[in-house]
Amino acid sequence: MQKLLENETRPAIPTGEAARLLGRRPQTLRLWACLENGPLRPVRVHGRLMWPVAEIRRLLEGKPNSQTPGAANGKA
Repeated sequence: MQKLLENETRPAIPTGEAARLLGRRPQTLRLWACLENGPLRPVRVHGRLMWPVAEIRRLLEGKPNSQTPGAANGKA
């Protein structure tokens, strides 16, 4: 999956693409956005959810998420 992100130049990708890369259903990502409790936080572009590619890369590499409260001090 990470190889698919190697050539990605967009700063954020739509929900369907992000879900495929993460091995989740799109509705799971929408639920993360709604409840604000997932490992990623989306941004809204013209009213649509877009998922930051840098954060997806970080998650796939197993690194702590910079947007998760407590991630900076290892309490995430």
